[in-house]
Amino acid sequence: MSLFAELKRRNVIRVGGAYVVVAWLLIQVADILLGNFGAPDWVFKSFTALLLLGFPLALFLSWAYDLTPEGVKRAADVPAEASAGAGSVKPIDWMILVGLVLVVAVVLADRVWRPSAPELAKSSETVEDGGAQSEATPTPSADTTEPVFVAVLPFDNFSPDPADAYFAGGMTEEINSQLSRVSALRVVSRTAVSRALESQLSLAEIATTLGVSAVLEGSVRKAGDMIRITTQLVDANTGQHIWSTDFDRELADVFAIQREVALAIVAALHAELSPDERARIDAPPTDDLAAYQLYLRNREFSSLGVATNQTGIELLRQAVALAPDFVDAWARLSWRHTWAARLGDRAAVEEAFATARRALELDPQEPMAHFALGSAYTVSEEVEAVIASFERAVALDPDHFTLLDLSARNAWTGRQATGLAQMMRAVRLSRNVPNVRFHAGIVLRMLGDHRRLQDWLDLAAAEGMEWHRLDLQRASMYATQGHPREALEVLEAGRVRWPDSREFEREAAALQLFLGQGGAVRGFLERQAQLTPESHGWMTGMSARTQFARLLHEEGDVERAAPLFAESLRVNEEMYAAGRGWPTRWLESAAIRALQGSHEEALEWLERTFRSGYYVPGMLAHDRAFSALRDDPRFQAVMTQMSDAQAAQRARVEAEGIALELDAMIAAGPGAPP
Repeated sequence: MSLFAELKRRNVIRVGGAYVVVAWLLIQVADILLGNFGAPDWVFKSFTALLLLGFPLALFLSWAYDLTPEGVKRAADVPAEASAGAGSVKPIDWMILVGLVLVVAVVLADRVWRPSAPELAKSSETVEDGGAQSEATPTPSADTTEPVFVAVLPFDNFSPDPADAYFAGGMTEEINSQLSRVSALRVVSRTAVSRALESQLSLAEIATTLGVSAVLEGSVRKAGDMIRITTQLVDANTGQHIWSTDFDRELADVFAIQREVALAIVAALHAELSPDERARIDAPPTDDLAAYQLYLRNREFSSLGVATNQTGIELLRQAVALAPDFVDAWARLSWRHTWAARLGDRAAVEEAFATARRALELDPQEPMAHFALGSAYTVSEEVEAVIASFERAVALDPDHFTLLDLSARNAWTGRQATGLAQMMRAVRLSRNVPNVRFHAGIVLRMLGDHRRLQDWLDLAAAEGMEWHRLDLQRASMYATQGHPREALEVLEAGRVRWPDSREFEREAAALQLFLGQGGAVRGFLERQAQLTPESHGWMTGMSARTQFARLLHEEGDVERAAPLFAESLRVNEEMYAAGRGWPTRWLESAAIRALQGSHEEALEWLERTFRSGYYVPGMLAHDRAFSALRDDPRFQAVMTQMSDAQAAQRARVEAEGIALELDAMIAAGPGAPP
């Protein structure tokens, strides 16, 4: 007897077919039920793996055993004519037939009977959904006047080539960007989503942590010139699928897929879409697929390292060479040139300006282009131009990450209440991100709101939010409130907690100098002055050169300190004469002149500091550089003016209810949903 005939006699083929049909049905049922119950992804994956492992076991058992009228027997002991496989139609055949009918029914229900996302939304727009199916009436927002908060989870990468992993990340970013263009939606930041995923929470718990009504998840498989993208939108309130679809397309159709996903989600969430917003979603970023892939690859390289940032620059240069009208690539290239300047290549700032302006020539309505131009202005220290560019970016996209930088710049220039209002919008989108908490702390510090700052930092600590900048901020708060011992204790603990953080080491050394403990970090201050003399710390505002000169002056080495002080004064005076420079420079010059005994000039620089909107009476009250000026009426007048200006900003915060949400967060305590 042939092998095939023996397999047929022992029902191996029938059992295999029945197993595949039943397993497929079970997977479909599990996908629906587990998703509705908010089960973690590993449950479904484990269930599927068990079914796959059971397949060879089922084949083995059907080969080894047979079902006879007398019961189950070893197949080797059953004559051919007595086998359950003998005959024309057996119960197992009926099982396969019924299973196939069910499979066909499920496919028809999935593809035909259920309404599409646009139909659910009763949208007047036609959405080319490529087979998208809506699986539940969306419930995220009963009031369409209120924005819907959405989180886009990183798409899983199922591409066979590991080198294509960048594509999944790029698709996530691009769809996130598309949805961010819709004013009726509030898209939670990518950083906030990443931090939530680190906690290993279920999908429902992630949604609660982020304060969103809906979550988009998906996967990408790129193989050669073909791409398969699977997406599903889940209602965070019920756990049901609002909308889902699979795309099997050529790679050249990637822009159409992004458009269709964005439009279907807008429709499924009943979000209003203006004609301008629709037009921007419809417009592909570029027509050149090769340039687009280079653009996506550049995202994989950090801007914080000289080598990795340069790699990103080279990739973007290739992209704009292939597609000269690729706005996003020009804007991103400008941003990378700005980082090159910050990392030491000061000549790169000219390239940053040129590429940002090229992006704006191509599309004056692109938020990233305005952010890139504003970032270039931060290097040249054209303060009002920075703020104007950042404000334009936020006007075009109210949820743009520019909010962080804009709020801090406003807080440093006399617009603290405005900065706090902008900061609270960022907090709503990224409450669980330490850098957002830190920037909110900057604004509270510049407001002189010590109570809220203390409560804010305590809340972050209670929520287990650890970051070196938050520790530095707490130490700075203690130092400017006249609690040096507590400040030094925080710095000491921070050095143990953050041994590899160069930023912590740099800022901690500056604060120790402020507290009169500069001798303990003398070697570090000297190296910084030699390597990066113009780098300015954010806590005290002094350049590395001035910090070391101050230490020398306090040690009595006035002769060696003098030329270092002179160089810092020269740079600051040129900046001031040119109408450029951050207010911290004027405070730096005031401290230098006060240390040198030039009190009149010190007071002039202090008055310039006040007029620029940089209000730091707490720092002035405890900075030893100004000890000889404490009783001077002009110094006291500056202190009073700064304190009054802070009080006026705090009064505006209270009158406009800007801090109500912040107070509610503090009162609710750790773990409370947004």
